[in-house]
Amino acid sequence: MTIAQRRALNYSDLKADPNGGADYANVRGGKQAFNGVSGRDAAIMHLGGRAHISAGTSANGVSGSARIYGNVLNNPNNFTPDEVALIQQYAADEKARYGMITGANLDHDFANQMAARGDISPEKLQAYHQAIDARAEEIST
Repeated sequence: MTIAQRRALNYSDLKADPNGGADYANVRGGKQAFNGVSGRDAAIMHLGGRAHISAGTSANGVSGSARIYGNVLNNPNNFTPDEVALIQQYAADEKARYGMITGANLDHDFANQMAARGDISPEKLQAYHQAIDARAEEIST
């Protein structure tokens, strides 16, 4: 996609569906062409970013990422199919591993995405992963 095409791209047009619904295939395709990322990577960045913006943990130790899982699983129509599939996969894996949803998978993949963009040093990335694992273990016991 050329710069001129990117400038002319209107995401509200991509969402327009003549039947009155939201055509997520068009949105996903347009965003992928614009950003150069897959639907899965875009889901990780979007949901991981929202989780980290929502700050820390709740009073009972539930992470922002675990709360995002709940939002997606309880309101799948408010999210893209890529986001729903990602969170369903993460939730199933975490339930099998920890016996509950911890948000760890999203946190790990979000940190990896940020590191891949050069925003996190390898040392800091390792520390993040250790902290994520420690938090998941703590809340699951």
